[in-house]
Amino acid sequence: MVRIALEEGRIDAVGASAGDLGVLKNSGVDIRSIIPEDQKEQLSSVPSGALLATEEVSDDLKMLIGVGRASAKGFLIAYTNPEATLCIMAERIPEEFIDPEVGRASFEGALEFTTAPQNDDGTYEFSAGNDDVQMWNDYVELYANGGILEEAFDMEPYIIDINDEINDFDQAEVVEYAEGLDSDC
Repeated sequence: MVRIALEEGRIDAVGASAGDLGVLKNSGVDIRSIIPEDQKEQLSSVPSGALLATEEVSDDLKMLIGVGRASAKGFLIAYTNPEATLCIMAERIPEEFIDPEVGRASFEGALEFTTAPQNDDGTYEFSAGNDDVQMWNDYVELYANGGILEEAFDMEPYIIDINDEINDFDQAEVVEYAEGLDSDC
């Protein structure tokens, strides 16, 4: 949608995460950063994604872990069998694949920026988001300095580290499942 709005001249600029920018770039949009040079280093260290929850459900660790683990398994399937993943996505969200080339480019761009780090044994280390409190505090400070927030606040009470629990599943079993998925669509 953003690509079309840019191409039609309805918008001239977009603020987006690294993953979103990868999607745009891979779908053929000529993009360039307009971030001032003196701010690039500060912006490169802010978190770009996380599993977020409303206050009403933030104490439901079982649910949060379940969502995080399901996401991790979905990503592992996409890493293992991207062609089958594209088939599933085209079936489940056909509006993203009206133009199959754009759908593919979008998927590949997102995958490029969202691949989890690998451990020495080849498994992936999935994360609900960066649990570095100082990094999140720097992010809040950036918004306060920019006038988006009236004042900075401490993020420590809002960060829940469930990364170990999210990764507590048999990755080999998911890889085997993914390898068996049909990629002929």
